[in-house]
Amino acid sequence: MKRILKLAVFGIAAIAAFSSCSKNEDVPSQKDIETKIIGKWKEASINGKDALTNNRIVKTFVSNQGGNHSMSMSRYFDGKYRWSNKIPFECEIKGNDICESYTGMVKVFAKVTFIDETKLDENVYKRITPEGKELSENTNATFQKVTADYSQDIIGMWEGVEMTGDETYGDANHRIEYKADGTYTYYDKVGDSWVPSKNAGNEYNVDGDWLATRWQPTEGADYEYEWWDIVEIKDGTMKWSALREKEDGTRYTTTFTWKKVNLPTQEEIEAKIIGKWKKMKHDGKDAVTNKRTIWSFNNDGKGTQSFADYKEGDKTFIWDNKVSIQYSIQGNIVHSVSTNVEHTIAIPSINDNQITMHVTKVISHGVDVKENHIGEYSKVTADYSEAIIGMWEGVEMTGGETYGDANHRIEYKADGTFTYYDKVGENWVPSENVDNEYNIDGDWLATRWRPTAGADYEYEWWDIDEIKDGTMKWSALREKEDGTRYTTTITWKKVQLQ
Repeated sequence: MKRILKLAVFGIAAIAAFSSCSKNEDVPSQKDIETKIIGKWKEASINGKDALTNNRIVKTFVSNQGGNHSMSMSRYFDGKYRWSNKIPFECEIKGNDICESYTGMVKVFAKVTFIDETKLDENVYKRITPEGKELSENTNATFQKVTADYSQDIIGMWEGVEMTGDETYGDANHRIEYKADGTYTYYDKVGDSWVPSKNAGNEYNVDGDWLATRWQPTEGADYEYEWWDIVEIKDGTMKWSALREKEDGTRYTTTFTWKKVNLPTQEEIEAKIIGKWKKMKHDGKDAVTNKRTIWSFNNDGKGTQSFADYKEGDKTFIWDNKVSIQYSIQGNIVHSVSTNVEHTIAIPSINDNQITMHVTKVISHGVDVKENHIGEYSKVTADYSEAIIGMWEGVEMTGGETYGDANHRIEYKADGTFTYYDKVGENWVPSENVDNEYNIDGDWLATRWRPTAGADYEYEWWDIDEIKDGTMKWSALREKEDGTRYTTTITWKKVQLQ
């Protein structure tokens, strides 16, 4: 506890030896130290007691003049957490004395009492704070040589298989995707879908076989931290372990086993992405008809996107009617660019009929929109854009109404406009609506209109189930303000105009 309190003030772990140096001991020579110290060393014990996984230092001596170190940030520095991820240090060796200098932090003075090819014992006897204050110390630690380097092997998607011991922040029923840029995405299981968590600022650091992670539960919140020792990554299996300590001082070991999830290759995505795709689920939940997105990808790097939604922030609707896009694929990442919007989309799975799109970033009109959601899409082969043209009369409607019942007619025109007719007596009378537009993208129908000139647009969306033998059938999954959902259907018959 005293050691932790000291580190809380000075922000750096003790770099020490297993046993203090005495006059009668044989100590390693400067030449011996300089020869054997090159490499990576992980703290194994502190003052004769096994080092907790949460409370480790990993030092890498690149040369006799210095290297870099990673350190657990379960310790405070100036009242704040620090993310010590391969921080450089300078080193000076004189006899069996080592002085390590950390820019803007401290100087640490230690004596090497033992060193061979696998083990390093040190005794930290003094440190100097950034303000120049000299502090005496007597902390002993043993470091073990680390030859494993899992920084590349960990990259990719992993699914939890089994966890033993007490949980800290999550159980085995999760996925994690580690990315080459030092960030990761954590996935929760929602029904049959893997949905990215709402965490922000997700970072990780693999230093040899030691894994440090941090994240914010929500944007702007304090960071949470977790550390693991990577036991092995082999044949598509990753194993972790961690020695942890409860508040009452009792210790326990937790283990975690993961299996590698093979993400689709760039070649697979390039071959299978061609075609039209309709969003069917959003973050594991059935997507309402009002909030569908339709992506169409051609084999020339071009395509279209249709989307309609209400933007609560500025009280406006988005009306994307087959907006032209250009896209590129790198690995399992699709980058789409239209006139005003850029999408960065990870593809965790794809086959001939389904594709999962993880939208990780959206830049809209130059503004970085915070996006992190999973969309599950189905391949659309139907195209009702020609079959809908003409006059249709309502036959039957089930479920709740939105703007009208079945006792109406609609004439869809080839120029993307429509006329809505009310029944007045025995006559069909055009409504007073203006600026009537529609968009059919595959089997999805989006419509908008103004009740009167200059008024705000009204919107309505439908899924076209079929158009066949003079009959058209629609359905729509809708959601009320209280979150309850319902399905509406409507049937139309074709009217042969004279």
